[in-house]
Amino acid sequence: MSSTRTMENILTSILLLPTTSLLALSTSLLIKQHVRIRGPIPIFRHIIKYNSIFYSLVSLILCNAITSSYLNSALVREDSISKHGRHVMMVRNLVCVQGQGSLDKKLRLVYHASKFYEYIDIFNVLAVGGVVNTHFWVHHFTTPYLTYMHTATHPTSWHIFAILNTFHHFLMYAYFGGITTFSDILPWTGYAQLLVGIAVE
Repeated sequence: MSSTRTMENILTSILLLPTTSLLALSTSLLIKQHVRIRGPIPIFRHIIKYNSIFYSLVSLILCNAITSSYLNSALVREDSISKHGRHVMMVRNLVCVQGQGSLDKKLRLVYHASKFYEYIDIFNVLAVGGVVNTHFWVHHFTTPYLTYMHTATHPTSWHIFAILNTFHHFLMYAYFGGITTFSDILPWTGYAQLLVGIAVE
C-alpha cells in the first residue's frame, strides 16, 4: 500500500476526529493546569510569532495550489463555447462540481490535515496565559469535522471555500506574525469566507 493511500485512509477515518479532539482537549487542559500552577511559558510568545509566519506561508502556498488545481480542471477551452458560456461553466464548476484527479485528492487531504494542525493555536494561546473564548474553542474543534464532511469525503464545491479560507488564513497569520499591512482587509476576507461557507453548507 502506498504512503499516499495510507495517509488517505488515516485522514478519512471517522475515528480520527474524536481521537484528535480528545487528544487536543487533554493537551489543552494540561497546558492550562501548568500555566495556572507555574505561570505562562515565555518561549511561547516567540513560538506564536514564528508559527504564525510559517502557517501564513503554508496557507499562501495551499491557496495557490488549490486555485491552480481548480483552474486546470474548470477552464473550458472548447471553441464551440462562447466567452459568456465559458464564464458560466467556470462558475458552475466552482460551485457544483467535484474536483477530479490525484492532485485534487492530495490537495483535499492536505487542506483537511491543516485543520488538525490549527489545534496548535489553542495550545500556544494557553501557554502564554491567554484566554481561549467560546468562539475560539468551537471554531477550532468543529472545523476538522466540517472539512471531513465537505473536503475529505464529499468534496463537491470544496474549491471555493478552501480558496477563500486559505487566503484569509494567509492574511490573518501574517498579521499575527507582525505584518500589519493586511489588518484593514481581514474583516472583509473573514466575512467572505464565512458567507461562502454558509452558502456551501
